[in-house]
Amino acid sequence: LVGSGSVIYSAGPAAILAYAIGGLLVLLIMRMLGEMAVMNPDSGSFSTYADRAIGRWAGFTIGWLYWCFWTLLMGWEAYVAGKILNSWFPFIPIWGYMLMVIIGLVWVNLQDVKNYGEFEFWFALIKVIAIVLFLVVGSLAIMHLWPWGEPAVAGITNLTAQGFMPGGFSSVVTALLGVMFAY
Repeated sequence: LVGSGSVIYSAGPAAILAYAIGGLLVLLIMRMLGEMAVMNPDSGSFSTYADRAIGRWAGFTIGWLYWCFWTLLMGWEAYVAGKILNSWFPFIPIWGYMLMVIIGLVWVNLQDVKNYGEFEFWFALIKVIAIVLFLVVGSLAIMHLWPWGEPAVAGITNLTAQGFMPGGFSSVVTALLGVMFAY
């Protein structure tokens, strides 16, 4: 959710186009991966398909790049969570929140599968509820129904005042980096 703000900032209303292109790319990749899995079932990860098709170096590289991605992402997520929590409760430094988040994530990952799955279910539900609330509040703002008691400053005109693509198509391509990271 935090990363989508930079995508919207860079692409403007055309962020919807960046998300649509990114979604299409993910759909195509998953179809290709599904076809490879049906043709050559394997108990390994997706890097085994690169290993078979391109060579051992490709499978090795993809496997380690995937591990590095998730390792770096955990640090980034901890930093973002620490920054958000520090803005709410500034009496604890960002690194303190980062430490708590990392310890919490490691603790959750060390639980048995049932508890881990339960944790993931409830946190995914929180994310879905937050997204639905954002959509409701955003829709109310576009229809000039939010905030109540104040002059209507929101609406669709704010979204298109500088054009659908204020930065041109290159800003949509740049926003694709953040979109693909989020997908």
